[in-house]
Order: sequence, then structure tokens, then C-alpha cells
Amino acid sequence: MIRRARTGPGPLAIPLVLALFTALAVSLPASAEDLDVDLRIRGLLDLVAGPNNDAVTLNLMNAGGSPFDPWRGRLFVDATPMEGLDIYTQFHLSDESGVFIYGAYANWAPWRDRDFNVQAGKIPWPIGQFGPRTYSDKNPLVGTPLLYQYHSSLRGEILPPSIDALLSEAGNGQYGVNYVPGPGGWRGMPILYDFCWDFGAAVIGSARPFEYSLAVTNGTPSSANPGRDTNDDKSVMGRVGLAPLAGLRFGVAGSTGAYLPDELDPALPPGETVNRYDQNLVLVDAEYAFSHFEVRGEWAHNEWETPTVGDLALRAWYVEGKYAFPVGAYVAVRYDQIDYDEVQGTTGPARPWDDDVRRVEAGLGYRFARKVLGKVVYQSTTLDPGPVGESRTSDLVAGQLSLGF
Repeated sequence: MIRRARTGPGPLAIPLVLALFTALAVSLPASAEDLDVDLRIRGLLDLVAGPNNDAVTLNLMNAGGSPFDPWRGRLFVDATPMEGLDIYTQFHLSDESGVFIYGAYANWAPWRDRDFNVQAGKIPWPIGQFGPRTYSDKNPLVGTPLLYQYHSSLRGEILPPSIDALLSEAGNGQYGVNYVPGPGGWRGMPILYDFCWDFGAAVIGSARPFEYSLAVTNGTPSSANPGRDTNDDKSVMGRVGLAPLAGLRFGVAGSTGAYLPDELDPALPPGETVNRYDQNLVLVDAEYAFSHFEVRGEWAHNEWETPTVGDLALRAWYVEGKYAFPVGAYVAVRYDQIDYDEVQGTTGPARPWDDDVRRVEAGLGYRFARKVLGKVVYQSTTLDPGPVGESRTSDLVAGQLSLGF
């Protein structure tokens, strides 16, 4: 979802939401019995000590928050109104990103002895393997892989008028992109933006050793539309995977669908519509857990078709490793990278259409209790413009406390 402006909660929004869920929790036993519904409420609070520097800016999400915000909260309210049908809702709270509904969907499992699920609503992305680990109690580090967070210099709601205009904004995707002279606008599109789920329907399941998913959504992985759709096209996406051995999984996923809003139709040549310009994404994932080690990674090829500057492609990948000690501590490291295809402007040598990016994050973690996890991480992000300038690197050190309740 591409936000048009930075919006945050009102001064009373967060206290009111917290008060509401406190009241729900207090009344839960009586309410659940009266309604004959299995209702479950839980939460997650992240507390972070970190800097306020350019390295944090390179981690910002659409709405202005990041995993390195001083605090972020999540509230999960789940219910089972009837056998085989579950309702999942998830709320995100912070001073930077505001209060919003992260997810709200129904999951129907018609057979007890078969892994077959039908989901509908504001659903988790059925492709990409980082989603289940985006939560602080599952993520061994603090940051998010570039593939799921970093904003390119291509905006999803306005068109770059020329290659030169696009190149003039290279490296500004995280700060604000404006293709005409003047102050920067909003951030560009990421590749697969996990921090905003989309409205749609999906079939997800497995028949060991095979795994599968197939979904239709309003928007695309880089530009979700969980509310009213912005064009007449839908995205189709899915994954096929294999889990041949305990601890070993791998698979291939893909997505295609129009990402531009139909308000841009008047700017296109006669007879053209935004529905013919797609985001096309291919993902390959693998993970292996053995003894105290976990190793996982993903590779992506992404292409945005545009009516003004042609097809813009990139490749992104990351690999992540973790070693857990028997005493409750662990060490983890992640390396990831985005490489953009080269284009030719009217002057100078060919160069990537956006600054290439690479990031390394490493850290230590210790689980003090089942729902209390502490981490200390170091992160370094480098932007490289290729043959036309000097690369620049931004570093940070931060500590996080993840508290479940």
C-alpha cells in the first residue's frame, strides 16, 4: 500500500485502543461463554534502544515507522465461531506508524485430517517466506530483509516522464521521490512489502512432501490495495514447494498483476489503460534446520512494466544463518542485496536505474523466558550508484526487548 501522506495516531488513539483491549481481556471468560465462541487475545510489545540517523531512515516503512522505533505493539484477536472456521485479526500500534489493522481474515479448514485451508479478507501474502518471521519473537535480528522493505526510486502512483528523470532520483527511494524539480515526494515502491497485507482470497495447504498456495488479490506485492481497488485488474500469485526431509524446505513462487491506479489512464496513449502494465515477480526460497543451525534464503527477480520508461527489472536476494546455544543464547547474521538493471540516459555511461543496495546485519540474542527475548544487533547498509558516483554506507547499533503477553 502506497501512502500519499504521513499520518499518525491522534493523541488519544493509542490509549483508547489499549483500554479497549484491556476491557476485552477482563471480560473474556464471560463473553466467550455467552457467545459460545472460542475467543483468544494476545499481544507483543517491542522496545528498542537505538540511534536516530540515516541508517534508521534506510529501514523506514511506508507510514514512517521502522523496526527500530522506540516501541511498537501488536494485538492479536482470534476466534473460532464454528468448527473448522477461524477468524484472525491483528492490530499494529506505534507513535510513528499509527494504529491500523494489519490483518483481518477468515480461515476455513473443511477437513480435519487434511492440510487444506481457504482464506479470505485482508490476508497474509501467500508468497515469500519472511512473513512468519517478521514478528520480534520470531525474527532473530531486528531489521527486515531489503526484499520486503526497501523502497526503490519508482513510485507507484505517478509516472517518471523519462529515463533521465528516473535517474535523477536514484538512491532517493527511502527519502522521497519527485520526478520534477522541487522537494521530494513520497517513497517509491518496495518489491514485496510485508508490512501491508492485501485484500483477497487464497487456497493454502500441503500433501507431504508437497506444499502449495494460490491466491487472487486486489493489488500487487509492491502496492497492496486492501481497501477499494484502484484498477480493474487483479493479481494472481502462488507457490509450489517441497519438504522432502525433516528441516528441509524449498520452493518457487510467482505473481503478476497491474499495479498502477486507473487515475493515470488519461496520461496514456489513446486505447491504452493501466491494466496492461504489470508487476511480475518470481521468487525462489530454501531453508534447512539441523541440530543447532538454521540457514535460509530467498532470491527474487522483479520487473515493473511502465508506459514511459520501459520495463524496469532488478534482482534481490538474502541469506540468513542462526546458531543456537543450549543455554538460550544465539548468534545470527543476514546478508542481502538488490541489483538494478542498467539503463542508458541521454548523457554519461549506462548505470543502474536505481542505486544498488547491500546490507549486512548481525546480532546476539538471549531468551530470558518463553515470552521475553533480548537482542543486540549491528547493521550496515551501503548504496552504490555504479560508475557515476561514490558509494555511501550508514551503520547502526541497537538493542531490542521483545515481550509477549
